[in-house]
Amino acid sequence: MAQAITVTETDGNNVNLVIPTEENQSPQEVLAKMTGYKNPEANNYLLNQLYRIVGKDQLPAAMALMDGIAPQTPLEGIMAVQLVTLHHMTQTFASKMNNDGNTYAQNDGIVNRTTKLVRASTALMETLIKSRNQGKQVIQVQHVTVNEGGQAMLGQASR
Repeated sequence: MAQAITVTETDGNNVNLVIPTEENQSPQEVLAKMTGYKNPEANNYLLNQLYRIVGKDQLPAAMALMDGIAPQTPLEGIMAVQLVTLHHMTQTFASKMNNDGNTYAQNDGIVNRTTKLVRASTALMETLIKSRNQGKQVIQVQHVTVNEGGQAMLGQASR
């Protein structure tokens, strides 16, 4: 997406979006790429959920994050919405640490909730990666011979 998605108006429960498109592309095709769903009702459902969690002002940025995740299947689309909402909630809780009036117990609770959200995000990211790799792990083994007087180095080297 070259241009940003903008929210034009809301009625409290729904949101109207202006979705920039590329040549020969419909807004539904843009949403399908962003959510993994070709069904407009599924797209509306997912985006309304996202809207209720992140709000009107953050919805375009949240949708840009989903576009960056680039779900390849409907299941990945659901995971993308969950990742974006978990990220939003994590940052919201973490920002509460900046309140000067917090007690130690309040900050402890904020850290606890934030930690749980980070763990949930990490688990969901691992699930997304496994889904994309279809459960396969790739292990690359290379044989290295070091002759007497030589030096071996693992990793990338540059001069």
